[in-house]
Amino acid sequence: MKRAVLVLAVVVINILSPAWIYAQAAGQINGIITDSSGSVLPGVTVEATNTATGAMRSAISGADGLYSIPQLATGSYTVKASLQGFRTA
Repeated sequence: MKRAVLVLAVVVINILSPAWIYAQAAGQINGIITDSSGSVLPGVTVEATNTATGAMRSAISGADGLYSIPQLATGSYTVKASLQGFRTA
């Protein structure tokens, strides 16, 4: 009986706990790379640099121009895109 009460208590606590308890302090940057005519650009290197720490993460856009840089610590970032033959954005 004591075990059933304990299990029930744990279930109730989990149900009633606010969502922020389970929040993670991470985010991501997603986007699509296009040229001035609106055509997608594959193979673009996208770098996101945390302005406070200098930590840099990068991704390369896919055939559809999409890129994603997941699991970034919260904060402000400078984002730079580069591809040979194009001016750095």
